Amino acid sequence: MRDRLTVRSGDVELAVEVTGSGPPLLWAHGLLSSKELALDMLRHVVGIHRVAVYDQRGHGESSASGEFGLDALAADLAAVMHALGWERAVLGGDSMGAAVVLEVARRDPAAVRSLVVDRPAFGDEPRPALVDDARFIRREGLPAWVDWKLGAATAPERRLLDSRYAAMWRAQDGASIAAAYDAVSAWVQPLDDLAAITAPAVVRGCADDPIHPLALARRLARALDADLLESTRLEALDPERDARAVEMAVRRAGA
Repeated sequence: MRDRLTVRSGDVELAVEVTGSGPPLLWAHGLLSSKELALDMLRHVVGIHRVAVYDQRGHGESSASGEFGLDALAADLAAVMHALGWERAVLGGDSMGAAVVLEVARRDPAAVRSLVVDRPAFGDEPRPALVDDARFIRREGLPAWVDWKLGAATAPERRLLDSRYAAMWRAQDGASIAAAYDAVSAWVQPLDDLAAITAPAVVRGCADDPIHPLALARRLARALDADLLESTRLEALDPERDARAVEMAVRRAGA
């Protein structure tokens, strides 16, 4: 059974779902993703944790937004945690969400039982090329951008992307996603700033994924003194293998 609630954070409303039983775990999904996909990734975790997921601002059932500063997204996660009455929780996030949980953990280390940093995309260096994605979406529209991305993928990747992601991507709010790409291109989290995080942590990286560079995952693992799990891009795109890898990361991080 899933409990559903709406949480206000500033001028946006966030759609939240909670399910499972056990120590609390709050997960932040990545850019263009959704709480539904996050729950699918966490399918093997709901038996060992009380899991909360939410649609990030500008995604899914949450409010559209033009503001995607890291401060705003960290405040969103903190607002969800507060609304749930959780003083401490396992924090996890993938891609964009990985940067969000790192920022929350940096600001409030006492709120973190353990940390799962899954396929980080943003860290100690900006990603200026992502501005091109924002321009494309504004010029051609989000559905055309999805077709462009699918066309650039290898055949095995295209099958997995089309079956798991494409419809979800096309359904997102194009203006919000363009604003998100503009903002995250400039996100920087200096590694020295992570020294305040002392909770047990696990970082998962992909060996052949330019969106989620393995080199970044390795740098973050060193900075956090964290375990590092490595997988391939195809493994991360496959639903069951992805879910098993996330389960392993959560179990290693501990409660």
